[in-house]
Amino acid sequence: MKLSDYLYKFESNNVLKLYLDNAMKAPEMYVEVKKTVKGYEISATQLFLDAAGGVKSASIEIGKDYSISNAYCGCVQFYKNNLCIHEVALYAIGLYLIDPDYYEDEIDRLEQKKLNVKHSGIMELLSSSLKSVNTYFSSVRLVPVIEETENEYLLSIKIGYDKDYVVKDIAQFIQMTENGEFYSYGQRLEFYHSYESLDSVSKDFYAFLRNIVNGENVKSISIRKSHLLKILEIYAGNSLYFKTLSEEKATLRGVTRVTDVEISLDADYLKIVPPMGSSLLVSGVNHAYFMNNEAIFTYTYKSRMEAKLFEGLYKVDGALIIDVNSE
Repeated sequence: MKLSDYLYKFESNNVLKLYLDNAMKAPEMYVEVKKTVKGYEISATQLFLDAAGGVKSASIEIGKDYSISNAYCGCVQFYKNNLCIHEVALYAIGLYLIDPDYYEDEIDRLEQKKLNVKHSGIMELLSSSLKSVNTYFSSVRLVPVIEETENEYLLSIKIGYDKDYVVKDIAQFIQMTENGEFYSYGQRLEFYHSYESLDSVSKDFYAFLRNIVNGENVKSISIRKSHLLKILEIYAGNSLYFKTLSEEKATLRGVTRVTDVEISLDADYLKIVPPMGSSLLVSGVNHAYFMNNEAIFTYTYKSRMEAKLFEGLYKVDGALIIDVNSE
């Protein structure tokens, strides 16, 4: 065992912490270190023994690798267990005098060990809790709610299993998911948040969300065209809520693929007829998205020329046209 292991074993012992806090101010007053053929002998001074409540003697021997090879203390705890807080204190103070860098490394290992144990405990709690939660549902889903405004798009979120609840604070939701916190949205949805509790599509959306949320505690955030395109790409084959300027509330629309869009040459114009009575929502590098009252249609360009054509679209009598004579 190393120093970090011994210190962790007595982590909750306040007496040991008091020893070390006092001793590290003047360590040479609490222990005597003698170099031996096999390593070092660390003995308690009278000041150390007085602080230990009248223990008659205490000492340890350590090898050149700094492991304890022999130990003795006159206290009852050592008599019962062959280990006590006095020995651990001697070990820590002695190593601090012998090799300060090694001592600091062991303190770092102690802190890392505490973090690892805490993390393991949280994950065990989450695992247990999620098993309980999953008796009611398999995974939680996140559903984007996109609202069209005059100059931008607003993004908010709903969360649920068989019923969707509004996420009232996006930044708080991310913090709860990162920290494994419990939260109740209603009688039918309460659980310990975690990345693993999300379904596969929601995991992709959550990763995207983390990158665009700035920590402000708000219900909705402004998003750019590139953000909208990414969300539509993530939710291909699934559903999301969308509210246009003319609609009073957001409607759940499936994001589905179309393989063909009617394109014809009419006089000096290239005419594109949107599928199923839809209108162009947004176009990107690889896809164009059309939307009607029930669905959002994804059209993948068949060539780079098509992608270039979609950049110059504008509406005429319900159709989309491009002036083929323009540059």
